[in-house]
Amino acid sequence: MNQLKVVILSKKSATKQIFSNLSLAFESGAINAILAPNGAGKSTLLNIIAGYDKNYVGEITLPVAVQSCAYMRQKPFEMLL
Repeated sequence: MNQLKVVILSKKSATKQIFSNLSLAFESGAINAILAPNGAGKSTLLNIIAGYDKNYVGEITLPVAVQSCAYMRQKPFEMLL
């Protein structure tokens, strides 16, 4: 398996449904982009993929050769406060 697979059946915030029945696959070695308007859930999606947000219904499947996944947050020092 050389794909990062993302299946999010449901992700809600306190006030709205963020994702519903989302299914994505990213090929290993390919250049991928996530483009969407402000507030569409791009950072939420990356937090879920990196394992920072576990409050969703679905499954993230990393390629076999990948042991972990991370990304640099918009405000990386925010989590230290």
